[in-house]
Amino acid sequence: MYRTHLFGSPSIIVCTPETCRKVLTDEENLKVGYPHSTMLLTGKRSFHGISNSEHKRLRRLITSPINGDEALSTYIGLIEDIAVKHLQELSRMNTPCEFLKEMRKFAFEVITTIFISSHRDHVDLGLVENLYIDLLKGMKSLAINLPGFAFHKALKVS
Repeated sequence: MYRTHLFGSPSIIVCTPETCRKVLTDEENLKVGYPHSTMLLTGKRSFHGISNSEHKRLRRLITSPINGDEALSTYIGLIEDIAVKHLQELSRMNTPCEFLKEMRKFAFEVITTIFISSHRDHVDLGLVENLYIDLLKGMKSLAINLPGFAFHKALKVS
């Protein structure tokens, strides 16, 4: 465990599973926080800008149809097919790949397949995927609105 500054705010980094579990379950002493750039990009009325109790209530309400056992059992085959396809593509590559970049692609494909599966053939998702990546990078960057910075690019996307 160590102290540092992330996004201009004091932060504590924890690495052991036990400490992470304590941090993630201690709602009395610790609260969810997001970088300033995330708040600016998503707005005060988003999940990132509401109180902890309201966030918890809405998360339960919205995610139960998606994350519930029944829903997950219907998606597991789909997710497995996408994972196998991605792993096969990666195994054919002759160059190293960037893990985070590949995980973003995988997550994006799963999300878009679940939410817009019947329309996927009619939509070129390459552009949408690039915009999604630009937005994610901007949400985790310093809020510097100048050309060449991730936040500036994310503002154009949102």
